[in-house]
Amino acid sequence: MKSSPWGFRLALAAILIIGCLVRLTNIDSTPLGLNADEAYAGYEAWSMANAGTDSHGYVNPVYFVSWGSGMNVLYSYLSVPAVKLLGLNTFSLRITQAILGCFTLILIYLITRRFLNRRSCLIILGLFAIIPWHIMLVRWGLESNILPFCLTLGVFGFVYGLEQRPFLLLAALGFGLSLYSYAVAWMIVPFLIVGLVGYGIYTKRITLNRWSIISGALLILLGLPLLLFILVNIGLLPEIRTSFISMPKMPIFGSGGYSLNIIENLTNSINVLFNIRPDGYNVLSGYGLFFLFSSPLVAYGLWHIFRITRDNIKAKKWSLELISAIWIAACIPVFIFISDANATRLNALFIPVFFAMLLGLLHLTRTGFGRQILPLILATYGISFLGFWQAYPYNRAWNFPQTAEPIAYIQDLPGDVYFDGIHFPELLVSAHPTIPAQEAIYDNPHAFWHHGRIVVPRIDRYHTNVRHDAPIDLDGIYILRADNWAFINRLRDEGFTIVFENPDRKVLKIPHE
Repeated sequence: MKSSPWGFRLALAAILIIGCLVRLTNIDSTPLGLNADEAYAGYEAWSMANAGTDSHGYVNPVYFVSWGSGMNVLYSYLSVPAVKLLGLNTFSLRITQAILGCFTLILIYLITRRFLNRRSCLIILGLFAIIPWHIMLVRWGLESNILPFCLTLGVFGFVYGLEQRPFLLLAALGFGLSLYSYAVAWMIVPFLIVGLVGYGIYTKRITLNRWSIISGALLILLGLPLLLFILVNIGLLPEIRTSFISMPKMPIFGSGGYSLNIIENLTNSINVLFNIRPDGYNVLSGYGLFFLFSSPLVAYGLWHIFRITRDNIKAKKWSLELISAIWIAACIPVFIFISDANATRLNALFIPVFFAMLLGLLHLTRTGFGRQILPLILATYGISFLGFWQAYPYNRAWNFPQTAEPIAYIQDLPGDVYFDGIHFPELLVSAHPTIPAQEAIYDNPHAFWHHGRIVVPRIDRYHTNVRHDAPIDLDGIYILRADNWAFINRLRDEGFTIVFENPDRKVLKIPHE
C-alpha cells in the first residue's frame, strides 16, 4: 500500500523540525564554555566585520595567520553577519554552523531522493537527523566542522547537474568553498572531482558544454587564490597583499598533522571509524559516531556499496552506492596519511560512510525477516537517541573552559586577574569582546612570537595560563580550573577564599574588610 502524499509530507516535516531543533536549541550553553579555536575563528570574524582586516592586519586573507600555524577562513567569513548583528559572544560564534547543519539535512534528503523511493529517503533522513556525530559537529563553532556541509553541497550540485546542467555551478561552488573550509580538503577535493567527472565522462553524462565550461572556470577561479597562497608559502612567490585580497606568508607552513607512518595512521583512522578509540570533544563516550551498535552495519554497508559500485561500473549506471564509494575513495589519502586521527580530522568521510551504512541496512531489510525487524531497528535508534540527548548536555569531558560567568562576577572587583588553562582568544571573547587586534596583539607589550606561534600571556589586567608555582599576587583574583587543587590549596594557605564557582572554575580572592 502506498503512503499518502500528505502523510509523507508530514513525516518529512516532522523529521526536519526535530533535526533542526536538536541542532539549534541552547547552542550558547551546550556545549558549555568556548573552545580556543572556535573563539579565535569568532574573533577573526569580529575583526573582519569591524576593522576590515583579520587579527594580523591582512585584507581578506585566503588563510588566516591566527596562532601562527594558520586557520581556515571560510567559517569566519560566513560568521561575519551574525557577529556584526549580535556582537561577539558564544551564540553568534555558533549560530552559522548550526544553520548550515540544518541545511545539510535538506541536502541529504535531496541527494537520496535522486536515487531512492520516498520511504527509503525518510529512513535515511530520519536517522541522519539523530546521529550523535552530526549533532555534536554543528553545535559548536570549530571552523573545520563546515567541511561536511561544503562537500555535501558539491555532491548535491553534481548529482542534480547530471540532468539539469545549471546545477553544475552549485557543484563548483561547493567544492571550491571546501578548499577554504578545512585544509584536509586540499587532499580530498581533487580526487573527488576526478572521480565524479571521470565517471561522468565514462558514462557520457558529462560532456563539453556551456555549463560544464562555466562550472570548470568557476572552480578554477575559486581555487586560484589558494594556489597562489601555497606558492607564496613554499617560497616560489613573495607575500601578496592588495587592497582587496591577501596571501599571507605563514610563520609555520608544513606537514603538521600528517605523517608517512601509514600502518599507525591507518590503524588510528579505523579505530575512530569503528568507535574503538576515545575521541574527547568529537564523540560522546558510550554513543560513538552513529551509536556504538552500528559498527557491524558500517562494515556491511561498506562491503555492500563497493559490490554494487563494481556492478554499476560494468553497466555504466549511477547510484547512491556509487556516489558514496567515489566520495569514500577520495578520502583515502587523508585516512592513511593523517596522524593522530580523530573525528574532526576525518569529518569529510562520515557522510558517505553513513550513506553506506544505511544503504546496507536497507538492503538487509528489504524482504522477509529483515523487513519485519526493520521497525525494531529503527526504534532502537530512536531510543538510543533519547539516551544520547539526555546525556549530552551533562558530559563533563565534552565541555570547554567556562570562564564567562567568573569573568562577569569579577568585572567590578579591583586587581589583576589570573587564569590557568585559558588561551587569549577565549579571553578576548569572554572579557574584551570589542578590543581591537592591534591593542590585543601588536600594541600589547606582553605579546611575543615563539617558534612561529603568537603568545599573548596578558591582555590589560588579565593573565593567561599562569603556572601553579608562579609568584602569588596577594591583591589579585585567581580563576582556576575546579580540579586544580594544588594551586587552589596553595592560594588558600595564603589566605585566599573561594568567592564564586561553577562546575568548571573557581574564583579565589583574599577578602578585604
